[in-house]
Amino acid sequence: MGAAAIVLDVLEAEDFERRLQFYADLGFRSLNDHEDLKRVYIQVVDVSSTIGWSLCSIINEASSLAGFKQRSIC
Repeated sequence: MGAAAIVLDVLEAEDFERRLQFYADLGFRSLNDHEDLKRVYIQVVDVSSTIGWSLCSIINEASSLAGFKQRSIC
């Protein structure tokens, strides 16, 4: 079984707009759910071509942005 998209909820915190812009800059798009604006997605086929990063790198950057002190070990 494969995956077609990465879907995530942007953490609602004092810097929500900065977080949302970070993911938009990576190529994530809104699901256009007017009741849940924090939910964004990117198609798996677009991850490496659009972003040029590995999934592990995305996880590391997202963890850092979220304020986690320890980097992912993936």
